[in-house]
Amino acid sequence: MHLPLTLSAQERNNGASATGPADRGSLSTCQSFGQIFGTDPFAGEMLVKAPSGSIEVLLFDETTVFTAVSFDASSNAAPIPLAAEAVNVGDWICARTVADDDDNEKRAATILVAPRQEIQRQQRETLARWLGGGAFGTVIQVKQKSKSIVLECHRGGNTEKVFVNTSEKTRFHRDLWDSVELSDIAPASWAQVRLGERMYVHGSSSVDATSLNATLVIFGDLQAVAGTISAINPLDETVGLNELITDKAVMVHVKPGGLRLISPVPERSQHEDGTRARVRQPIDFGDIREGDSVIVLVRQDESSGTKMDGLGLVVNFGEPTAQGVSQQQVTWKLMPVQLGLP
Repeated sequence: MHLPLTLSAQERNNGASATGPADRGSLSTCQSFGQIFGTDPFAGEMLVKAPSGSIEVLLFDETTVFTAVSFDASSNAAPIPLAAEAVNVGDWICARTVADDDDNEKRAATILVAPRQEIQRQQRETLARWLGGGAFGTVIQVKQKSKSIVLECHRGGNTEKVFVNTSEKTRFHRDLWDSVELSDIAPASWAQVRLGERMYVHGSSSVDATSLNATLVIFGDLQAVAGTISAINPLDETVGLNELITDKAVMVHVKPGGLRLISPVPERSQHEDGTRARVRQPIDFGDIREGDSVIVLVRQDESSGTKMDGLGLVVNFGEPTAQGVSQQQVTWKLMPVQLGLP
């Protein structure tokens, strides 16, 4: 997979140490990108799974330069060199490769490494901020003239009122209980808003979290829950989560077809608000692990207070981004959160 990223990394000359100066003239595109599914430092090879799902063999040797990416966009710190033994399964890498004798294999000249634990930290921070712009509750007041509503929400045992403003850019959807996939969620409109309607809204929140300018409204019992994975059981298709805000433990049943990755590859289409959509690649249970923080679109299982039926699980592992005047500083950041609704 090729990403339009210009990167630089420390190159070793013959006899140079791993901590030698960076070769600023060494620039290339990100020619191999994805999650490490296996690595053998002694054999000098790793298996890399791209967001598209394809798996390739990436070769490396003593001349390959491993460098840790920065997670602080404001930092101008020098790149941190890594040893091949410090790269682990689950880490994400962006590599510049050179031709090898075997056409089916690639040898890496430079590999930028995003450790899984650092990605997980960024996931928690990003989703915690994103959650501040969401609310789930019952409509108790409708203001037709201003196209605004008041929701009664239950948060942490407390009942709160949230004022929601909509506009021509707000996207409306309706969830039906017989929906089995995100693509089954039908488009809706402001005209369908009624007193007593249950809905999930997301947008930009006021400082005191009492009002929202909604970019998304979903009628029905579907809501977005964000949490850190505590357990994964592919056999019964369940994922255990600790909710980010309340730390409440919940169990979510989600079918393998509902697992999605926010991919660095943008779609050609745009939303009505002008934002560019992202490709949401299908993934499997092997792509996620305990400690990842994810979003799950869920309905409450009426037979259990801690079990939910999930319509989709969305995970965001981020992408490398070049920045600075010379575009030679590479940081790792998560893409804007998108739920993947049609």
